[in-house]
Amino acid sequence: MLEPGNNDVGYAPRDGDASALLWQQADTVATLLAMAPDLFGGVCLRAAPGPIRDHWLTQLKARLHDRPYRRIPSHVTEAH
Repeated sequence: MLEPGNNDVGYAPRDGDASALLWQQADTVATLLAMAPDLFGGVCLRAAPGPIRDHWLTQLKARLHDRPYRRIPSHVTEAH
């Protein structure tokens, strides 16, 4: 589980804080995607570059283990 109070991003939301709920939801998405990547087909992550996004991607990669991982820029369409 993502633990925003205990990571290298320096961010620690308080219980009941809206951002704590967002971290829980992000953690759930990473867990579900890692459990059934073929079912979900991927995730569209729209976040500004920075340590919080990097932390989430690191958590996702760790859960995927050796499964393929591909980053596709948002401007790429299926026609490319």
